[in-house]
Parts: sequence; structure tokens; C-alpha cells
Amino acid sequence: MTIPVQSQVSRRRVVQVGSAVMAGAVGAACGPAGFGGGDRGAGEALKAKAPTTLTWWAGNGQDPGFIAIKDAFTARFPNVTIEYEKEASHLKPENLVAGVLAGTAPDATRFADAGLGDWASKGALLALDDRLKSSQFFKKDDFAPRLLDSGKWAGKFYAIPFLTDTRPLFWNAEVFKAEGLNPEKGPANWDELKEYTMRMTRRQGSGYERVGFIPLFGNSWLYLFGWLNGAEPVKFSADGKKVRCIMDDAKWVQALEYLTGLYTAIGGKPAMDGWLKEASGSGAQHALLTGRLGMMISTDTFGGTFGRYAPDLEYGFTLPPAPRGKQPLTWSGIWNMVVMKDSKQPDVATEFISFTTSVDGLRAWAEGALNNFRSASAGAGYWYPNVATNRRGGDAIFEVAKGQMPERGQRLRRFSQQALESSRHRPVMPAGLDVWDVQRLAQEDALSGKMTPKSALEEQTRIANAKLQELGILL
Repeated sequence: MTIPVQSQVSRRRVVQVGSAVMAGAVGAACGPAGFGGGDRGAGEALKAKAPTTLTWWAGNGQDPGFIAIKDAFTARFPNVTIEYEKEASHLKPENLVAGVLAGTAPDATRFADAGLGDWASKGALLALDDRLKSSQFFKKDDFAPRLLDSGKWAGKFYAIPFLTDTRPLFWNAEVFKAEGLNPEKGPANWDELKEYTMRMTRRQGSGYERVGFIPLFGNSWLYLFGWLNGAEPVKFSADGKKVRCIMDDAKWVQALEYLTGLYTAIGGKPAMDGWLKEASGSGAQHALLTGRLGMMISTDTFGGTFGRYAPDLEYGFTLPPAPRGKQPLTWSGIWNMVVMKDSKQPDVATEFISFTTSVDGLRAWAEGALNNFRSASAGAGYWYPNVATNRRGGDAIFEVAKGQMPERGQRLRRFSQQALESSRHRPVMPAGLDVWDVQRLAQEDALSGKMTPKSALEEQTRIANAKLQELGILL
């Protein structure tokens, strides 16, 4: 699932500026998670059948699915009333901070992976471990193990992963066939990725008729190429509370050198940025659909673009290739469900988010979202739903949605759900967005020629570790 960079920056700004205020508001919670001897456990809370009201913030344009989850839960537990707030503006960090300070924060909310470590470390979120042990809905083995850990900070669960995405390498099969490439098979490694790129690139005067591949166009970042090269962005202490950015490591330098070299081979990033303004538009005018771009890394939900604007186009997909001898993989941006620390109904709220992220909750989400799609489109068109970190829940979504997808879209959706087993996620840590900026700013400096890949990564890593030192969490 694409996490907008703008909202990430907004969250970082609020957390950095308001961290002292936030810490004061929830200071009592900053020590070990306090479940208290009086907690009945998440599973037992609903058996009591006491009238309960929860406030849930989740809106992001998928409201019919979220409302269907709410309705399915309250039909099963009629003693629970869920006050659903669909306005996405309430999920802005500044509004959550204001809610914490005013005592009006929701019991449960949807939360992006990028800010989880900041909020968990400051005691704003409820540690869920003990309650999850008694949950009737949370089944640990249903989740892709590595992505389930995206809900953890310092060894404790503060979130349950919900919907997500993958980032395949897509290609236009018609372009592959025109160049004598196997349209059923993508490049197997970085050497072949460059070879295919150059083979499909066609210059036309001072411009380009077609470009084979633009490394960072679509939804692709240095993070992905570093992981493909066997690198990790950070190193944690044994207890997970201290951390060091290690993106000045040689494996990261190699990844950025590969990207820089690939851009140089096709004419440089400024030339590619200029070409994209002319060659690629929205919808049916996207360069991959028109054949002016051969390959692209993007989120799997780009399958919806294929289905809507080019339903007859042949296209292929695979995991992004790695260097020779290393394994292909992908990465996922994750929406989590969390319980706020000051919830007056922590047991019921935990069981509600456990239901939301369960097979039953995800099936309800799909049914609600699909019914809304069919109502809005008079039953026509192509609907491509998100994958889910809960594997059985993701399969349930597929069973609901497959009748609205052509066979090629079904193959992409099945592939993407399976690809979660080899997917990575951003590190869960305070100042996680400062580490994100290491790769973002280093790639900009290297691709612009301002700095070498090595010096760019060293400089940005130094800045990130200085921030971690300032926060008192540098390993």
C-alpha cells in the first residue's frame, strides 16, 4: 500500500516538534507496558456482554469496507457500539496529538507503519501482547511472519498489520516480443535487468522513442535495491530500544552505484525526468501501457490500472531481481490497526482490531468495498483489492473479488499475496523517517551528480545517527 511521503513528513514534523508535550501527556505509560492485574483479557471482555462504546478512526477512501467491518462486528456483539469516524483528516498526526492531549483520542485507529516506532516509544499506543494471548480472533500463524513483526517495537506488539501491498517488476509483454525477449519471463538478476533495459531503449534524435526501464519511476526506492543486495538499513540492540543507521555499509553503496550506473547508461536522471513529462500521462496514457516504457517497479495495485485502461494488454510480473547469487524479494508499505494507550475499553478495543485484521474482518471489508464498487459502476469494470498481511484473510479477499477480475488480474493478485512471504518492511523505530530520508536524500545527491554514492550515503547516515544520538537511542 502506498504511503504518501507528504503524510510521512507531516508526521515526522509533529512528532519532532511535539515530542516533549506528547511524552508529558502519556508519561506514565512510558515504562513497561502496564496491563494491570484487573485486566480480563481481550477474549473475556466480550463474553461479559456489558454495553460498550468504542471510537474508531479509519477513513481513507475505503469507508464502505471499514463500515462493513464495523457492521459485521456489532452484528456478532450487539452490546458493542462503534462510533466510526471516516474523515481522513482526523488521522493526521497533529490531530492525533491533539486528541491525546485533550483526552479525546479514539480507542482504536488505523496507523501507517512509518510512524509506529515514534508513537509506541512515547507511550501513546497500547502494548497488545498479553491481550492477544486471549483473543478469539488473533491467530499468529495466519500472518506472513516477517510482516507481522512490522507491528512490533522493542519486542512488543503495538499494532496488528492490516492491508498492504507488494512491489513487483511489471513489463509490457508486447514490447518484450518486439525485442525478441520471452514475454513470459522477466530479467533474472541485475545484469539482465540492465541488459533488457538497454535492449528496449530506443533513442530518437535528441530524445527517446522508448525507454526500457527507469529504476526509480513507479514506486521504487533505494530501500528496495539495498534489500535486494542483502543490506539492512539499521542495527538494533538486543532489547530493540537502541538503534544505529548502517546505510553507509558497502552493500548500500553497491546498490546506489548500480542505480547510478543504470541511470547513466540510459542518459541520466534529468533526461529521464524530462522524458517522462512528455511520454507518460495518467490512465491509458501511462508509458507502460502505451509501450513507451518497457518495465517498471510499482505497487501490485497497478493491476487495477491495467484492468481499467488496457484490459487486453498482455503484461508480465515477477519479484524484482537481485544481483547474481542473491534472492529476489519485494517490500510492503503497511497499514496497521492500533489501540491508543488511554482507551477506556482496552480489552474490547484489542478484540475489535483483532477481528478487523482477521479472516472474518477482511472478508467483510472485501464484501463492503466490492458492493460499493458495483453500485458505483453498475456492476461493470475491474476491481483489484489490496493484499493482506493475514494470509488466510488475503485469500478470503481474493475469493470475494475474483469474479470482478479477469484471469490475468487474478494471477497477479495470487502472485502478490504469495509474494508477501518474501517481502520486507521499513524498520519500526523512533525517528524511522530520518532513516527513510537517508536513502531518499542519498539517492537524490548521487543521481544528480552532487556526490558519489559512497559520500552521499556516509553523509546522510551521519545525519541520521546524530538524530538518534540526540534522542538518546543511538546504539
